[in-house]
Amino acid sequence: MRFLKGVKFFKLLRTTSLIAVNVAFLLFLAFPSQDTNIEVDETLASFIVQADSLQEAQDAVNNVGGEVTHELGIIKAVAAKLNEQQHEALQLRKLTIYKDNAVKTGMTETATINVWV
Repeated sequence: MRFLKGVKFFKLLRTTSLIAVNVAFLLFLAFPSQDTNIEVDETLASFIVQADSLQEAQDAVNNVGGEVTHELGIIKAVAAKLNEQQHEALQLRKLTIYKDNAVKTGMTETATINVWV
């Protein structure tokens, strides 16, 4: 009799263990670790994209998923925020692309202008 109680206990233990393993596996599938995601570089940089027309420059940036931040109609260009992949995609086209940097003057002293009336 005691032997049968031991057998029932081990069957119950085995069944419970299988259920626990299956639940853990289903939870693993339902909530995967963030480490399994593919990393995409979302670091944005500012560029000036110049084309044969303002519309062509806008379309090129929009087609690669970039963000047009300013229209520069006089030079047929746009300022845009692009990640590395978007920048590389635009380089494959017949466009002129400049890294948009801050402008600094070379003058360090203040100029005085005298106006005679």
